[in-house]
Amino acid sequence: MGILLLVAGLATAATTSLDALQWAEQEQDMEARKAAELRHVKSLDHRARPSLAPRPEEVRALRDAAAVASRLKLPWQRLFDDTAAAAGESVALTGLQPDAATRTARITGLAKDLQAANGFVERLQARPGFSNAYLVQHNLQGKDAEAALGIIVLATWREDGP
Repeated sequence: MGILLLVAGLATAATTSLDALQWAEQEQDMEARKAAELRHVKSLDHRARPSLAPRPEEVRALRDAAAVASRLKLPWQRLFDDTAAAAGESVALTGLQPDAATRTARITGLAKDLQAANGFVERLQARPGFSNAYLVQHNLQGKDAEAALGIIVLATWREDGP
């Protein structure tokens, strides 16, 4: 069980790190595209063409850039630190999906039992960066004595956290 939790934790950390790097690259690409579009717009003579409508691909590019920028502004390090600290030894985290619009995070993991899952929720609730943590789903992963409990926790993160 311990090796399974360690492997799951390492896989989660690796996946999350790769996602963060990809988001950073996407933000750089979007910022470069945004800067190019702004230069293009500034170079237009608005008196000669007062009613230029944006092209659909420009609208999509700007919308995508805004979405990426919004995700990159999330307090990722604090979210990682608080969830990892709350997980302790009894829960292996497998996913963290924050929603910037609602300031909520969907946290998935594997717990050794329901008591460990509830302990994780209590520790997460006590972290300074989180509030309103709830265990919303749990299910047994496997049929043997070493089976883990798959959990889903929803929590609100605080903007004023450390």
